[in-house]
Amino acid sequence: MDKYLKMFEPAMRKWLSEHYSPEVAKARWERIVALDEKRIREEGDLGSKRNPMANNMLEAYAFSLSTIR
Repeated sequence: MDKYLKMFEPAMRKWLSEHYSPEVAKARWERIVALDEKRIREEGDLGSKRNPMANNMLEAYAFSLSTIR
């Protein structure tokens, strides 16, 4: 799990638990983690310190994962 998803994990899990049953929330979190790992493999290094906007993109991506059906 990348550092952005790890950083937002508590808030995302809270949101999932407020909107879904425990079973569905758990399944959705597992899918979020899998998609995050897939994204990291496919997109690779976005430039980190050389690309200050990469942080914004990764944070937005982490939040958007919680809405995937």
